[in-house]
Amino acid sequence: PLHGGRVAKLGVISGLPPRRPKLTAVASSMQNTQTHSLFCFSLMRPAGYEVDLLKWQFLHQASIFGCDEYDIYSNRSVNLGPGVDTQVIASDLLTAYDAGTDTVLN
Repeated sequence: PLHGGRVAKLGVISGLPPRRPKLTAVASSMQNTQTHSLFCFSLMRPAGYEVDLLKWQFLHQASIFGCDEYDIYSNRSVNLGPGVDTQVIASDLLTAYDAGTDTVLN
C-alpha cells in the first residue's frame, strides 16, 4: 500500500500526463503564409495583474503576440509597449464569480 492506503497499479504512474501521438506535418496547403494568417485577441481589465501579464507577453513576443495579427480590447486605453495600445470597447468588464472556486465565469 502507498501513502493514504492507495494501491499501486502495474503500468500506471500517477501525476504524469498520458502519452500523446506525435504531431503530423502541416499540410503543404497550410505552409503558404501568404494566403493564411492567424489573428489572436485578448480582453484585458485595465487594472490588476492582466496589464503586467500582457506587457510581459509583448516583451517576450509570447501568447497572442506570436500570432500574425493581434488586438487587445479593454474599456480604457492602455499602452502595453511600443505601438501597442488597447482597443477601447464600451463595457464595464464585470463578470460573475463561482463562489465554490472563487474564479471568474468567462
